[in-house]
Amino acid sequence: MESLLKGVNIVILAKSHNPSIISKDWLFQKEIIKEEEIKGKFVHTPVFSLVEVNGFTFIVDPDRLQIIVKNINPQNIEELPRIARKYIKKLPETPYTAVGFNFIYHLSVKNVKESLTALLSPNKEKFEGLFSGDYQIGGIIHFKFKDYRAKLDIQPLSGSSEININFNFHFDFKGVEEIEDKLKEFSQIKSETEKIIGGLFNA
Repeated sequence: MESLLKGVNIVILAKSHNPSIISKDWLFQKEIIKEEEIKGKFVHTPVFSLVEVNGFTFIVDPDRLQIIVKNINPQNIEELPRIARKYIKKLPETPYTAVGFNFIYHLSVKNVKESLTALLSPNKEKFEGLFSGDYQIGGIIHFKFKDYRAKLDIQPLSGSSEININFNFHFDFKGVEEIEDKLKEFSQIKSETEKIIGGLFNA
């Protein structure tokens, strides 16, 4: 059994992000990103901006900023919350309302159905009687971690020997001053996702 981190992103919600100012030039000038080579898509409009650099993708609309790690490696994962902190420091007047940390893992197992049945079904015989032997199960678990509302979505990946494990940790700001403290907890939350996967699947 092996778990692989396939997706990482931070979402920052606000009452009024301003996509019209978010361009590749603005991100470089404000020293939010240092990469000089732009690859992939670039869109800049009054209501939507998308900037893609080597390691990250920025997507901004009036309601949300999403910063996605495009190339998953330890350096980019560590840099992600720092980039988010730099962004909010350059736009402190934006009324930020919430932050979300998202982690997507793929877990390779010998038998997807047996692993998920053992985890999520207390009565294997009942499931086989209701759905025949040809079924797959998944599940959603809502839980609290510290002062975050968290959700864990576990689903089989169709046609493969992998399980998709999707975490979301959400925090609503009571005041804008909380946002930087929350971004500093990113690494702790990532460690918690690894701990949960190990506990669930005895990794």
